[in-house]
Amino acid sequence: MSAAPARHSYGKIPEMLEVGNLIETQLNSFRWFVERGLRELFDEINPITDYTGKNYELRFLDYSFGEPKFDQEECRNRDMTFAAPLRIMTRLHIKTGESAGEIKESEVYLGDFPMMTGEGTFLVNGTERVVVSQLVRSPGVYFTAGAEHPITGRPLYAVKFIPNRGAWLEIETSNKDILTAAGVDPSSITSWATLTAALAKVKAIGDTGITFSGINTEEGSFQFLPWFWGSGANLKKLDSADAISAFSLLAGWVKSGYAPNSVIQNTQTTSWQEFLAKKTAFSENGTWQLAGVKASGMNYGIISIPGKNSGSAPAPTGGEFLTIPVQKNTARYKVTEKIVSCLIGTDNSVATDNTLSYIAPTAAAQAKQVAGNDSLVPWVKAVKDAKGRTSDNLGTKYPKISQQMWTALQASLTGSQTPAAAAAAAQTAAAAATQ
Repeated sequence: MSAAPARHSYGKIPEMLEVGNLIETQLNSFRWFVERGLRELFDEINPITDYTGKNYELRFLDYSFGEPKFDQEECRNRDMTFAAPLRIMTRLHIKTGESAGEIKESEVYLGDFPMMTGEGTFLVNGTERVVVSQLVRSPGVYFTAGAEHPITGRPLYAVKFIPNRGAWLEIETSNKDILTAAGVDPSSITSWATLTAALAKVKAIGDTGITFSGINTEEGSFQFLPWFWGSGANLKKLDSADAISAFSLLAGWVKSGYAPNSVIQNTQTTSWQEFLAKKTAFSENGTWQLAGVKASGMNYGIISIPGKNSGSAPAPTGGEFLTIPVQKNTARYKVTEKIVSCLIGTDNSVATDNTLSYIAPTAAAQAKQVAGNDSLVPWVKAVKDAKGRTSDNLGTKYPKISQQMWTALQASLTGSQTPAAAAAAAQTAAAAATQ
């Protein structure tokens, strides 16, 4: 390396005090971490035992750093990290079994550890970086009171958990709490009008009302059908007044800001991810997301999709089917019957559907599912009210009609066509495709 250029001062006032070592704190801090800090970390988890605490015991004895593989200049030139290998001496004590009492010691390579340069910096991927010291609150629990809620007028509170080591935990409002803050009673949502009014209240407090999948695939049709059928519309007439009202409902939500623009390309998965962000009050989805919402710790509730004026909207059916081959030897059907009976028996059906997060097709199996998980009640009701996508004697015509329906939904959501014009174009194309 070339020597640093000589520095000259042109000031008229002489220096009264010599400038101290401004990076001394960083150098001393890193030296302490390497020499003592790592040892304290290992001591915190020392020893490690198996889950019973009776079979094995692993102790960390000592650690050491090797020489960096590349020097600082080479790391700069080759876009590499200036690091040294960290190794630790371990001792394994076997307490049970044939090798009981045996003690094994070995050196374990833990990885390359970034090392600080003499200038108090780190070289990471060839770039020189510094660590900026921060003031951090002491470990503990902190409660804060914020501004009053804009609608309820009640003060808003927050709590923050700061551990001695590890990630901070902050408690924030979740989706059911959004409804409480907006003054929405979920039981009051019994029609499109009451749902839309609830979405308006949610938007008023700065959150998103609802998310769903409006993508231009069968998935978009699948999520649109409850609103389509809930209006009283029939798939044979995509441009009926009822059908137009369903297109207009969802398009109106996007236009009013009750639903995000992302619904235009949302799948069921991405719309669910939006919901889990805890800034959206409602999400249209099925039982397969129930395990995820429970794991998230979210305060949630479940309601059926309302019909246009009242009641629950029919949901499209789906699921798994058994295909039985035709046998030349008809005697083999007895074995087939046993296999099918085993698979669709109540107990096995419940076990399978619970694993897949589905609703069983029979009343006996549904009753068992609800007995074990009462949160499935709304979905059991939805299955009883459900409707097949190929119903109304559509059969193989359905996919062609569905394609035109999701095309009309896209046009309505994006605003490229009015719902009425989009529905008319869809009906014309569907009629031509199914002749």
